[in-house]
Amino acid sequence: MDTDLAKDYLAALLRELVDEAKHQIPVNGRLWEAADIALAMRVSTSMAYRFAALPDFPRAYRFPSTGSQQRGHGHPRWGATEVMAWWEKYRSKS
Repeated sequence: MDTDLAKDYLAALLRELVDEAKHQIPVNGRLWEAADIALAMRVSTSMAYRFAALPDFPRAYRFPSTGSQQRGHGHPRWGATEVMAWWEKYRSKS
């Protein structure tokens, strides 16, 4: 690969990454769904829902749904930093 071509490619890639990073929401403002919790904890989504049912797990946000006549509640979302604080309580002491 030509050196100048490689430099141009890397510069374009870096610009894309910087632009993408500008649009990231800080973790303290993020809401996670069960799949996000599962990914962060490296467990299945069903296990994330089981954790969410525990009494000491952070309470979920449930926003109104707009797509139905009944106006139910949408899927649960949890504060990312709250979930991370929860799992830190279970860090092994040894």
